[in-house]
Amino acid sequence: MVEAKNKTDPTQDFLRQITEATEATKRAMLLQAKVAENMHLLVPGGGVDEDAQDVTDARAIIDGVRAGTIETFPGDLVSMLVEGSNPVRVFREFRGMTGEQLASKAGISRPYLTQIETGKREPMFPVMAKIARALDVSLDLLVPAP
Repeated sequence: MVEAKNKTDPTQDFLRQITEATEATKRAMLLQAKVAENMHLLVPGGGVDEDAQDVTDARAIIDGVRAGTIETFPGDLVSMLVEGSNPVRVFREFRGMTGEQLASKAGISRPYLTQIETGKREPMFPVMAKIARALDVSLDLLVPAP
């Protein structure tokens, strides 16, 4: 009789990694999982193959966070974005910039930035690209999906 190989449950392995990770890494891992759930990328009760893919994706995120190639954001910031706060204002405040500093760095006027942050004006793509560069964030974090 052939003995069955001892297979490691991917979910248990991932939970073990969370337990052993530093607090900052734990927060990053949990935040990324929460964002993925909110974006309906993780399917509750998914099959074994989906679970394995989720673990693989989570590991890639963890590796990116550790390597400094993936930036994570505090839960409060994510909550503000999910609740509909203006992303330009949220990221400006997160970066510790004044409106004047961001406007200057993006090459736009302060009143125009105020109008963007309050939703009174919808900027053209080139302006949003300048703001994204000035805030050092991806443009897709500032522009809602169609």
